[in-house]
Amino acid sequence: MNRLVEGFPAMFYAAATNDAEDFRTWVKYGGDVGVIHKASGVPLLAFTILQSETLQTGPTLTVATLLSHEASYNVIPAAFYTPYWRDLPDPSSDNDILTDLTDEHGDWCRES
Repeated sequence: MNRLVEGFPAMFYAAATNDAEDFRTWVKYGGDVGVIHKASGVPLLAFTILQSETLQTGPTLTVATLLSHEASYNVIPAAFYTPYWRDLPDPSSDNDILTDLTDEHGDWCRES
């Protein structure tokens, strides 16, 4: 359940199916909901949310499954959702809005 498949944690493939029932089975048998892709630093929760760009349907149930099995929501920097009505600034501009991208949780989502 927690092995690498072609450099990616197997749980990433389980999440990519966007089948919440199958994903819960992976978790039930020991799949790690807090796994991180080592090369990029992207956590499973972020990957699952970001894959909505390529899916026909949103990953809401898979995300809910992750959170209900204690995946840390802290891997998503607060600057992305607090306050919820603010658009994110251009990443190339210097600003003080995205301050929490400099901590260990924000490393995966920097422009570089």
